[in-house]
Amino acid sequence: WEDRAQILLNHYKSIDWPTLHDAMPRKWADIGGPAEWQLVKFGQTSPAESNSGLLTILLMAYAFSQKQRNLTVNDVTSPGCFSYLDAFESAVTAFGHSSGTYLTRSVFVSGPSSYDIAATYENLVLTNQDIVKRAGLPKLRPFYPSVNFISNHPFALLHGPWTNAEQLAAATIFRDFLLAIPQQQLALQYGLRPANLNVNITDHVSNNLFLSSSIKSDIHSDLQTVQYPDTTVVKVLLDVWRQHYGDRQFADG
Repeated sequence: WEDRAQILLNHYKSIDWPTLHDAMPRKWADIGGPAEWQLVKFGQTSPAESNSGLLTILLMAYAFSQKQRNLTVNDVTSPGCFSYLDAFESAVTAFGHSSGTYLTRSVFVSGPSSYDIAATYENLVLTNQDIVKRAGLPKLRPFYPSVNFISNHPFALLHGPWTNAEQLAAATIFRDFLLAIPQQQLALQYGLRPANLNVNITDHVSNNLFLSSSIKSDIHSDLQTVQYPDTTVVKVLLDVWRQHYGDRQFADG
């Protein structure tokens, strides 16, 4: 929320994983906020059920390890890494099941009394501004940490004995259609970044949320991204999370 963001910026000068890690065990009054806000509260989906929750804990592990590539099993199983994650996970009011419904059914319904900061997708912040405004909530502002993930939605052409030449040709035509400029520009109205490098979030096309949203000045055109870890690393970190937080309270969304 904008009012929470301003307190964090006044105290820390930036909003990033290290500054949020410092803020999580504290009360808002300790960092210059009103005492009635009580503890700094966090929101995220469950890594065991939702992609955004999984990406969130992976970014925390990267932030702790101070890496941008080659996250290892030793990194994510170290006591220091668990302690780092625990500062965030212990501040979660209730974990969500799915990113979109978590925001609309839990974070926006309960509001700042239960959630001060949430980790979610950029496009959900862009597409939910009107809902937030109609609900009378403070403006929801996006902040990009020094390390991020771009979450891709891949299109796969499957080659196997169950496919034939005609099906592969049709799938190829459909893929090319999706990646063509007109369709990629349509994605901008949903706050989705294009996969076609000839389309940009600054393209002046109808209903481009990156240019028309009330939070357009907060949008970063370039993001510092980290490498997706090896599958083994992801599984081990997820197992650690399940062991310690799998029985925690879940929200409706």
